[in-house]
Amino acid sequence: MAYLHCHNCDFNQDDYWSEDGWNPVKSFENDKDTLLNEDLDETVRMDSNWLREHGRESVTRRDLVVLHLRQIIARVEGMVYRTHDELRERNPDMRCPRCGERELDVD
Repeated sequence: MAYLHCHNCDFNQDDYWSEDGWNPVKSFENDKDTLLNEDLDETVRMDSNWLREHGRESVTRRDLVVLHLRQIIARVEGMVYRTHDELRERNPDMRCPRCGERELDVD
């Protein structure tokens, strides 16, 4: 898992793709105890930035599943580099694909 981001603009890529390792879909598996339950419309109370940003203290499990799937879709659609090796091969100067500055960083 890696977080690729630019220090000059708002470009970021949260994950690389690895079939056997980490990929955005695996994050769903990691949260399956919270997301998968018999009662899809059960209210779940939790502390999260997303809830605070939307002025809510609780959310249904259905809302959580939808939010999580949308995040996965966005991460896959926005994935510029599938692997760290691909980043090094295609972009050895670490230029941001959005602004072109040499400000890419991997955490």
